[in-house]
This record gives sequence, structure tokens and C-alpha cells, in this order.
Amino acid sequence: MLALNEAFSPLVADNARNWLDVWTLRELESSVRFKFSTRMFRTVGRCYPSKQLITLAAAVPEMSEYNVRSILCHELAHLAAYELFGRHIKPHGREWQVLMRAAGFPPHVRFDDVEAIALLQARAPKRRRYVHRCPVCAAQRISARRVPAWRCGACYEIGRDGVLEIIPLTI
Repeated sequence: MLALNEAFSPLVADNARNWLDVWTLRELESSVRFKFSTRMFRTVGRCYPSKQLITLAAAVPEMSEYNVRSILCHELAHLAAYELFGRHIKPHGREWQVLMRAAGFPPHVRFDDVEAIALLQARAPKRRRYVHRCPVCAAQRISARRVPAWRCGACYEIGRDGVLEIIPLTI
């Protein structure tokens, strides 16, 4: 896990320090840790306030500086809201929104930058599907996982074993 100055460029780290100053939580800089995950491709960030941990998608550093700052501010505001108001607040509630506005960002819940989303999706694993095909009658079924127990019903009814060939597909 990384500290603020290890995880981000000096300019972005300075921006984060300024937000912490505005929120009167400068001491969080020394305790918050950052992690970049290659497994995040549907979301850009997650905050774990009780652990003082922020996990970001591995693609975040490749995004524009504005997007990096916006994402970092969003997640830091979650941590700040937890520290200032406790754990019984709504994740994107009034308290969090006030902190986002004080830092100079609109309190958006959804990340909608098309180019940044494309970066995330380019890193997403390709979905694998499996075609289960009967070698006798060519009947087939598609599933998200291998199902060796499936049999061809038509072939099985006439006395054959009905075993299906399993062919992986990448979508």
C-alpha cells in the first residue's frame, strides 16, 4: 500500500493536501493508504473508511489529470465524511456532498468520462462462454461455465450416451 506522495504526482498530492486542509483533516495524510487494483474494471475507486484505505483501478494513473483529481477527491471525501460525521451517514449523502463542493468538485456519484471508461474496459478480462455441442445431432447449449453433466436429451432418449463436446468461446 502506498502513501499519498507515492501514489500520485506531486501536483495531485498537493491538491489532495489542500482538500484535507479545507476539510480540517490534514492529519489523514499520514494515515490514509492507497492501492491500485488490476481487478477493478467496473468502478474507478472504493473507499474503506474504517481501514483508512482507498483502492483505485489500475487505469486511474493513465487518465487525464482532471479525472485523477476528481476520482481522488471523491474517495477522500468519503474518508473525510466518515471521520467528521461518523459511520451512520449515507455514502453520497449531504455531508459527503458538502465536502465535495468545498473541494471545488460537483458531487457526482457516477463517473461518466467516455475515454476513461474505455481505458477501464480495455483492461477488463474477456468473458468466456462455453458451447456444449452434441457430436451426433449438433444440438447445442451455451453457458458461462463448463457443465460436464449435461447430456443431449434427444440422443439420450434413443439410447445413446448423449455426452456433449465442450468448446470454449471468448466474447
